[in-house]
Amino acid sequence: MDTELFVMAHFLFHTVGAARVTPHTSSFVKKLVSTFGIGFESASSVSSTFSSAASESLARRAQATAQDPVFQRLKEQFSLDFDFR
Repeated sequence: MDTELFVMAHFLFHTVGAARVTPHTSSFVKKLVSTFGIGFESASSVSSTFSSAASESLARRAQATAQDPVFQRLKEQFSLDFDFR
């Protein structure tokens, strides 16, 4: 099924610019953009909530990801790519 969708998207890419964005889709994308990376950025509080080594390790990785300049550029580009204004 996924392959069919990719094939359709490939052959119909030129119609994307003419596509009508419904209010529901717009709302969904705005929510997606506004929450991009939140799971990583808020996970640093996990270490104070849970004391397991795995949780602390996850929190350290999440904090490092949130501070990573590549991640920040990706987040910014994601927001720009999905800006419908």
